[in-house]
Amino acid sequence: MPKTRLKRRLVIDASVAQAASPRNPETEGKHYHSAANCAKFLDKARDICHRVVMTQEIFDEWKSHQSKFAFRWLVSMKKRKGKYCPIEAVSRGRLWERMEQCLTSDDEKHELAKDMLLIRAALDADRIIVSLDDTMRRLLVRLSARVGEIGDIVWVNPNEADALSWLEKGAKREASRQLRSMRAE
Repeated sequence: MPKTRLKRRLVIDASVAQAASPRNPETEGKHYHSAANCAKFLDKARDICHRVVMTQEIFDEWKSHQSKFAFRWLVSMKKRKGKYCPIEAVSRGRLWERMEQCLTSDDEKHELAKDMLLIRAALDADRIIVSLDDTMRRLLVRLSARVGEIGDIVWVNPNEADALSWLEKGAKREASRQLRSMRAE
């Protein structure tokens, strides 16, 4: 009997949408590999059984930052049944307060406020965030030690060597990919 793949609901940051371009003259040089990795990651997510989860806030962020490739990718996801999952993220005011209390700098509080939309959506979906923002990842790793409910969020950067393999194997919520298991560096 063939194995059925789980259809993971992925929260994909606008940083990936902005970078994704398999062949863009603007991304030649140092950013070329990142652009190609993001494009491959999005294609693989669509071609497997995974879905993209978006709140209105995330969709608006995508609209203002997405590459032409990401725009076409999102249109293709919307055309396929069940591949695009708009959700209404639950307000998490108390969680925000607890996270904010753990931070000392206004810069960190600003960064957290900017990306809280990803955290809220991930907590209401399959707790998986795909993002290029390693600064935010490091901040969340530090916070996960004091705010337990974000600790099991899986964070994947499309530039990681095994990101495509992880998708192909079902985008499992491996302990090593969870915020609580990562090092803040």
